[in-house]
Amino acid sequence: MDSLSALVGDKVKLKRSARAEAGAHALVLAVDGPRLTLRLTESDRVLHSSIEHITNLSLAARKAWRNMPARTSDAQKEVKSATDYL
Repeated sequence: MDSLSALVGDKVKLKRSARAEAGAHALVLAVDGPRLTLRLTESDRVLHSSIEHITNLSLAARKAWRNMPARTSDAQKEVKSATDYL
C-alpha cells in the first residue's frame, strides 16, 4: 500500500489548499488513482478532490497502530483494588 493512499471509508480533512470547504471533514466514497470522491460530514455534499488536498486522518491512525510499541508483561499486571493498599 502506498504511504499516500486512501481507502474507501477513510476519514479525511480538507487542507487550506482545497478551494472549497477548507478545513471541513469528509468521508472517502471512492478512490480513482489520485482523485477522490468525498462526502462532507456536515452537509452530505459530494465533491471531488485530489489526494494532495486532504489530510487522511484514518491513515494516520493506521500508521500509529502499526508502529505502536509492544506492551511488556508489566503493562498487563493485575490492577490492585483500593483495599489492597489499606
